[in-house]
Amino acid sequence: MSTPENPYITPPQPMTPQNERLGSTLTHLAWIAIGLISGSTLSAFGFVVPLVVLLTLGKRGPFIRAHAIAALNLQISIVIYSLVIVVVGILTLGFGFILFIPLAIVAIIFSILAAVAANRGEYYTYPLTITFVK
Repeated sequence: MSTPENPYITPPQPMTPQNERLGSTLTHLAWIAIGLISGSTLSAFGFVVPLVVLLTLGKRGPFIRAHAIAALNLQISIVIYSLVIVVVGILTLGFGFILFIPLAIVAIIFSILAAVAANRGEYYTYPLTITFVK
C-alpha cells in the first residue's frame, strides 16, 4: 500500500542562475562581514553561514551547493589551523601567535577570490583546505 502524498509539502523549487550566483557570493563574504562586525576576523563560528546555506538552499541548485560546501570546508580548515597556531603560540611562549595575521589575510583574500568567481558563475576550490564535506 502506498502512502498518500502530503499536499502541504512541496518539493524545493530550483533557483534561478542569478539567485544562485548571488547566494554563493554572499556565502563566501558573510563570514568576513560577521568578523568585521564582531571584531574578530577568525571566528570559530564562521562555519555557521555556509552550513545554513547548505542545509536550506543546497537542494535548490548544484551551483550554490558547491559553493556552500567550499566555504564550509574553508571555515572548518581555518578552525583547525587556528588550533594549531594556538599550540605553536603556547610552545613558543607567545611568539607563534603572530601566525594568526597571515592566516587571516590569506583567508580573506581567498574568500574574496571565491566570491568573485561565484559572481561570474564559475566554480571555485579553495587552495590549502581540507575536504571534510563533499
